[in-house]
Amino acid sequence: MKTVTSENIGEILQHIYDSEIDLHTGYLWDGGWDYSFENTPYPLTEYKPEYIVSTGETNFVKVVEMIVGDILEKFPKSGFSKWWNE
Repeated sequence: MKTVTSENIGEILQHIYDSEIDLHTGYLWDGGWDYSFENTPYPLTEYKPEYIVSTGETNFVKVVEMIVGDILEKFPKSGFSKWWNE
């Protein structure tokens, strides 16, 4: 299993993209990062707030750790999850 560092965030995000997991991120100054997945049970075109994770976190390494944890839980058979658990 891998770990998230500031040096490998780009590689992690690339693997998420390559796995065709539709990740959406946003940042609101001191409010921190939020993220969502398009592959949720309801399309985000309906924009249901319960599918948006508002982290309140401004440290992007910690946010990517949260994103990775959610992907491993929600998409355990994805190419990303297989790569992460190698």
